[in-house]
Amino acid sequence: MTRLATVLVGVALILLGLAFIPLPIPLGAVLVLAGTALLISSSNTFARFIRFIRSNSAFLDAFFDKIASVLPDSLSQLLRRTEP
Repeated sequence: MTRLATVLVGVALILLGLAFIPLPIPLGAVLVLAGTALLISSSNTFARFIRFIRSNSAFLDAFFDKIASVLPDSLSQLLRRTEP
């Protein structure tokens, strides 16, 4: 049950973050990253999906690498799990 709740919260954070992207403050990007981190930590399928996206998009791969370099170690390790 807790894994399902984690996935639902992660999806909700991503959707909420996408809705907030047009705002002038960077809250949307923070919410999307938080939701992505939750989903990567709880779902191997989502981690494989992000790995596939990163392997097919040099822009997103560079973006995730740049973000991982400024995040705390615990979150950085989650993103590094998805390196192609």
